[in-house]
Amino acid sequence: MPLDRSYWESLDVCIDDITDLERTLGNKISKRLANKFGENPDLEIIIKDYYNVSGDSLSNLLTSLNSKSKEQFQELYAIAIFASKRISPEIIYEIASNRLEGVLATRASKKVVDPNALLLPLFKKNANTLMEIFYEHLFQCKSFKRYKCQPELKISSPFKKLDKNRMDIILQTFEKSQPDPRPIKCWWIDHENDNLRLVFRRERKAHSHLKMVLNNSFIKTADEKFFVFKKDGNILELCSRAPQQTLDIAESIIKQVTDQTVEYYELINRYKLSNLDNFINRILSNQIPDITLTKVRVRNAPVVNSPTIEVACKGSSIPSLNDLNEKHSLRLIKNSADIESFRIKIQGRYYTLRSDVEGDNVSLLSDNRNIREKDKEKLSLFLDEHIG
Repeated sequence: MPLDRSYWESLDVCIDDITDLERTLGNKISKRLANKFGENPDLEIIIKDYYNVSGDSLSNLLTSLNSKSKEQFQELYAIAIFASKRISPEIIYEIASNRLEGVLATRASKKVVDPNALLLPLFKKNANTLMEIFYEHLFQCKSFKRYKCQPELKISSPFKKLDKNRMDIILQTFEKSQPDPRPIKCWWIDHENDNLRLVFRRERKAHSHLKMVLNNSFIKTADEKFFVFKKDGNILELCSRAPQQTLDIAESIIKQVTDQTVEYYELINRYKLSNLDNFINRILSNQIPDITLTKVRVRNAPVVNSPTIEVACKGSSIPSLNDLNEKHSLRLIKNSADIESFRIKIQGRYYTLRSDVEGDNVSLLSDNRNIREKDKEKLSLFLDEHIG
């Protein structure tokens, strides 16, 4: 049976490279594959068991396999290319110890077997396991930004019924609502307990529309995006070239899955609540240079019915807060835990921050969707210096 090209290409393994080598090298391709694997006594035993071939060396075993079945030889070569991706041995050991049985599972759990030798039995048991290893590897290599959901989601295990087909429908529903819809496709999905991991690709705006012949046709013209929803969707970890624009997709997924409208705000820093109290008081008393408080929104205001009150002033600081306290005996900010959001001006740049209180700690979330990375770094360093 010919190899499944779309499967291997989704693992970044090009079958055409193997067939080109077969034409170029002829029978010498067996030695090339042996060199690719290197000295591997564990693999020799596994090849004998799984392919029923004999030989006194890895090169001879591969020559016998090539003579017996071109398809099986190509399959093993594809595994070798996959193994060359420098995947962490820890990923392979953990998955193999849970998925394999008998001696191989025991040796994997003890890490006394070559991890690359385990890829063949894992593939033979369930080809999707290599996909799991591949994406586990990618998730470990990526750098993620962390976001928090507002308002809080209180639905238990909202992702348990999602599969790849359902996610494709969700993503395409989002695209249909856009002024310039683009092809979008779920590449991989995995959920466990209250977490969901998702990889999808969306065509870049500058390219012509895709012809979906193989999954791989997407790779050349589409951006790859990684989502990790944690705590039933209340935490989002995101990896994308354009993270701010991609948040709309995450919020659409939650809306379609839970029927709740939410927004995700980037988690900038986490501090002691008492430190935020001190920070706000120092701003109001002009003890911190180069910063002004230009807007504050407070819950549970100390007036009848405890409403939410917002006080704002363009450009300059808010003198009305001190005025309310001194002239009207109305201390609007009694406790920083009541601050819903505030806007500060630092060196000419405005930043809106939401506060999310958990016990004695407060997380500050950025409300600036288009904030530049260097400005965000400046903000984080400033907050650490004056609050942390």
